[in-house]
Amino acid sequence: MKGSTRARTKIDAGRLSAMVGRPGIDPRAWIRFGVITDIAFDPQFGEFADVTLQPDGQQITAMVGIAYAGNGFGLWAPLHIEDIVLVAIADGDMAQGCVIISRFHRESDKPPADFRSSSNAEDPTDDVVLRVESGKKLTIRTAGDAGNISIKAESNGSITIDAAGSSDVTVKNSGTGNVYVTVSDPVSKVFLGASSGTQPLTLGQTIQSYLNAQQTWASLHVHPETGVNTGPPTVPPPTVPTVTATKVNGV
Repeated sequence: MKGSTRARTKIDAGRLSAMVGRPGIDPRAWIRFGVITDIAFDPQFGEFADVTLQPDGQQITAMVGIAYAGNGFGLWAPLHIEDIVLVAIADGDMAQGCVIISRFHRESDKPPADFRSSSNAEDPTDDVVLRVESGKKLTIRTAGDAGNISIKAESNGSITIDAAGSSDVTVKNSGTGNVYVTVSDPVSKVFLGASSGTQPLTLGQTIQSYLNAQQTWASLHVHPETGVNTGPPTVPPPTVPTVTATKVNGV
């Protein structure tokens, strides 16, 4: 009826809980957000983290999911206290175990500028980027007889190793093998110093070829039977390859 009033009733939390808990309605949660409050490492099982689940504040201890893991090897990216993480709950039952499966950037933990497009700051970059936390080191290590490391830029790609600070760049072989610096194209050169205005370092194979040619040319001075010097040979001497050293800062 127009103008009539209807009595409003309060929500009965007990009845609502019983309703969602009845058969046919599953109150379990398989995925939760959380904040890391503590981190520990177990030598047999790896890293564990204490997590405060959101929004109810429930405290749990979760394993840390790793994309590449096995006996004595794996991919490691350390967590931090107060990281926001996504937690998977096995079978929706906390007693079955919880696993951290992802983490996120936020206002206080901003993504690096490398993740942005160079043409539009509001777009993500199309490149694949790995930026290590400031002050931390990146370690790539292999083991075993076939534990090779291969870095290759195909087509016209380039590879740059750049120590922008005051640190040295070291190429070291701590075993018994050799160190090779090679180029496949016979006209390619190995340069020392800056990429512009530098002098090339002649490959050992080129030097050896020149010395062999020089030896052949010099032998034309001597008669093969008498051993007497017959004078300058009529053929021109071999061309001297570029074997000059690069001066850096006047040194």
